Amino acid sequence: MLEKARNLGQLIEIMDAAKSSENNRELETALSFYRKALDLDKDWSPAAEALLRVRTKIDNERYLNLVSEGYKTLDQQNYSLAIQKFQQARELMPDRNGAKEGILQVKQARVNQKVNRLIGTANDMLEQLNWQGAILNLEAALKLSPGLKNEKVKLKEAKERASLIDLLQRIIENPTVLKSDSELSNAMELLTKLSSKKNMLRQTEDQMQLLATYISLARIEVPVYLISNGKSEITIERTLKLGKFDEKVIALIPGTYFITSVRPGFRDIRKELIILPGSKEVEVNITNMETVR
Repeated sequence: MLEKARNLGQLIEIMDAAKSSENNRELETALSFYRKALDLDKDWSPAAEALLRVRTKIDNERYLNLVSEGYKTLDQQNYSLAIQKFQQARELMPDRNGAKEGILQVKQARVNQKVNRLIGTANDMLEQLNWQGAILNLEAALKLSPGLKNEKVKLKEAKERASLIDLLQRIIENPTVLKSDSELSNAMELLTKLSSKKNMLRQTEDQMQLLATYISLARIEVPVYLISNGKSEITIERTLKLGKFDEKVIALIPGTYFITSVRPGFRDIRKELIILPGSKEVEVNITNMETVR
C-alpha cells in the first residue's frame, strides 16, 4: 500500500500526459504512457482500460488506412498490392466488412480484366474473319461472365459462320458426295446461306465459286469406258448388272462407285471408281487374272 501511495503522484502525472496525447491523436505516445502507468501499478484499472481503448483506436486507424490504400491501388489496377492491403486489414479486424468487400472487388476486377482482354482478342479475330479463334475467346469470356448479351450474339454468329465454312470445305475436298440427292440439296442451301453473308475471305469466295461449279456439273453424266475379258460378270454398286463384255461404254453422274468383277475359278475383283464433276471421260480396266487354287 505504501508503495502504491508513493507512486500515486507519478501515476497521476503519467495519466495526465497520456490523456493529453490521446486527445491530440498522438496515439502511439499515449500508448507508451499508459504502459508506463501499468508498470508502476499493474492492477490499476483506469490505465488498463485506457491502454485497451488506445490499442483499439490504433488498430482501427491501421485498418482504415489499409482499406484506403487497398482501394487506391485497386483503382490503379495494381491488384496484387490491393489484395495484400485488404488481407492485412482483414487479419487485423476479421469481423469488419470493408476489407472483405475489397477482396471481392479485387477478384471481380481481375475477372473483368481477363474478360475484357478475351473480348478484345475475339473482336480482333472477328474482324480478321477468324471464326474458330473468335469462338474460343468468346466461349472463355462467357464462361467467366455468362451475362454478356452482345458476346452471346457474336458467338452464335461465329459458330454459324464456322459451321458453314467447315461444310463448304468438306464438299470442296470431296465433291463426289454430291452424287447423293440430299447432299446436293444441302450444298445448294449452303451456297445460298453463304451468299447472304457479308465479308468473306478470298479463299472462301473462291471455294464458293468452285462449289457453284460442282453443283452445276453434279447431274451431268460422264462417259465411262469399261474394259473386261468377255468372261467376267461386271456389276456396279451391286444393282447395275452389266454382264459379260470386252468393252462397254456407260454414263454415270459424278460420284464414287464400286465395280465388282466375278469369274468362276478366279479371285473376285472390287475396284473403286471416282468420277469428279467436270470429268470428260473415265477408262476402267477390270479383268480377273488371279486364279483360285
